[in-house]
Amino acid sequence: MKTNLFMNPYQQPENKLTYNFLSMVELTNDKDFLVFLTNQELEENPIVSIETVFGGGKSNPDGCITLINRNKNENKIYLEIKTNRRGISKEQLLLHLELLSDNDKLLVITPRLSDRAIINEINNNKIIFISWIEISEYLKNNIDNYIVRQFIEYGKLSGEFDELGEITNVEIKNHVENLKIDFDKRINSIFYNFSMEYDFSSKGFKKIETVYSEKWGRRGVEINYRNDFTSYDQWWAISYYYDIFDHNIKFKKDIPEIVFFFDIGSKYSKIIRSDEKFIEIVNKLEENGFESNLNKQLTNNSWRLLVYRKPITDFDILNINEIRNFTDNIFLILNKCGAFEHKYFNEFM
Repeated sequence: MKTNLFMNPYQQPENKLTYNFLSMVELTNDKDFLVFLTNQELEENPIVSIETVFGGGKSNPDGCITLINRNKNENKIYLEIKTNRRGISKEQLLLHLELLSDNDKLLVITPRLSDRAIINEINNNKIIFISWIEISEYLKNNIDNYIVRQFIEYGKLSGEFDELGEITNVEIKNHVENLKIDFDKRINSIFYNFSMEYDFSSKGFKKIETVYSEKWGRRGVEINYRNDFTSYDQWWAISYYYDIFDHNIKFKKDIPEIVFFFDIGSKYSKIIRSDEKFIEIVNKLEENGFESNLNKQLTNNSWRLLVYRKPITDFDILNINEIRNFTDNIFLILNKCGAFEHKYFNEFM
């Protein structure tokens, strides 16, 4: 192996990121991932060699992966990698292109989707552009590997995958509007007061405790079993869902949502997927606006089981009464679909 995770020699963030990326690629040597990156047909175990950061030349790419394709031909994939600290330049990419032989490609990876405009301006089919968030999403959804999970966590904690280097005009306007109405403070107040005032016992829930909480990209009411664990370690939440990184459930309209989450201990997710009675209930719930993650159709996060949600722009007004109505409607649907006949739900009764 050319790389060694424990001997990353670089301090500069871009070089460090490049080396970590190449280490992850070399350790996994995953054909499908490399097809995703390069858009070409490859042999199994396609990596022939890896070169790390170049130096001393007229053009210094951040690395190079030599691959063998289905026709048994070798070609080089040169890398230009950026963090959120620095943007790409047309001049630099044009210099890199001078290095390429007939079958070689230049893979450009940045956190900014807007960098695609520079690629389009150059208009050369030897350049492949992809964002870090697209790479992260692919890895999370397709490769269940400890090294891959560590790489994704590194990108999250370091912020290298985040599109922090730019804010669009729409985002600026939305932020200004939020500041005008002090949005976060108000939404916190609504859910905190709701957690204090809503009478769950009137719905028959006698064995629960509720707490206001902010974690996992949501803030609101967490509803737990009062004493010992339930059959599936299940718990529910009525939340303002504002950050998708943990749940990895994409917003319906690219804006935060009011959501009722029905979660489960991840070790029980396979068991409940084989529960025919529960599946029958889920099918009815889906007909009434619920979304299921029984077969990971929403997210690979196995703690997430069922959701019922509404984008915040679908509310004419947001206040405690609206959250109360939203919650009441959830329980009406659950009752209508016979959910409370199953222990996943009725253990809270």
